[in-house]
Amino acid sequence: MKTATLDDFMALNDQLAALVEAGVPIDLDLGQRQSDVVSALERINAVVARRVSQGASLASAIESGDQTAPAAYWSFLQQGLRSGDLSSALSSSSRFARDLENASSVGRQSLVYPAIVCCLAFIGFVGFCLFLVPVLDHAYRGMGAPVGVSLRVVEALRGSLPYWAAILPVGLLLLVGWQRRSKPLSARSIHWLPGMSRALMEERAGKFAESLATLLESGTPLSEALDITAAVWSDKSRIEATRALSARLSQGQPLSVDSYMADVFPPFLRWALLQSEESAGRVSNLRLAADVYQQTAQRRLERIRVVAPVVAAVVIGGSAVLLYGLTLFLPVVGLLRGLAS
Repeated sequence: MKTATLDDFMALNDQLAALVEAGVPIDLDLGQRQSDVVSALERINAVVARRVSQGASLASAIESGDQTAPAAYWSFLQQGLRSGDLSSALSSSSRFARDLENASSVGRQSLVYPAIVCCLAFIGFVGFCLFLVPVLDHAYRGMGAPVGVSLRVVEALRGSLPYWAAILPVGLLLLVGWQRRSKPLSARSIHWLPGMSRALMEERAGKFAESLATLLESGTPLSEALDITAAVWSDKSRIEATRALSARLSQGQPLSVDSYMADVFPPFLRWALLQSEESAGRVSNLRLAADVYQQTAQRRLERIRVVAPVVAAVVIGGSAVLLYGLTLFLPVVGLLRGLAS
């Protein structure tokens, strides 16, 4: 692929657009909607074609276009151009995007049962305010019991019922719709699930190790390979550390296990990167690290898929049921205490 032409480059972008339109997830940070991806690829094609027409080579035109293309897309192209295997780079990016989509579905599925319970509790509370609060108020007045704080609160809620009963559902629907339209898949709020951040980090580590091994196997120097694959990380500190480590190597400084740049990497990846032989040993160890992190992330996601719905149902759904029960229990207890006194 080092002798790729402009036609090959534009054909690749056409293939990417076709995959996105077919519903295949791709982690290249080109946009959320299909129209965004297509327009971004067309813009990149125009910029690279103009620079090639001015006499630049395809590789230099792509390298100088990192201000136009997202960092993930630029890293993907560099990996494909240097390794000569764009299909492998595309497969890795698609697999990671698919795993990220599965992780997002875990977060959504864990909220299904709590959402149903909360909706039922909300409907029940509206009915309580409409029908039971007047009965409780009449009982308090008829028996001469002093009106407590709990009854005053539910009476105030009943008085403002037309407002919050309509505003809360509509506001929640607008918030969900805005979040789904405004945020891309990689930025959705799924990190609140216990263990999800660790699973996503392990997925990134596996993709980083696999991409780095592919570049080293094609003869790319380690310093350049680190600079190309730095965009794989979503964490800013790891991106900066990877590029700093690349700069150290390009300046002729040796790799140091005790340095800050090495400490930010996960332990097994740090061993595969810094304590392996410079030739085939480092490549094989990086591929081993990629398999280890990808399998570990998959097992962690499977555990989250089982545990998250149960925990969310207990915490969110249980809290809704508890609050709904207290709205009836506390006024009745206040009435009994008033009669007893």
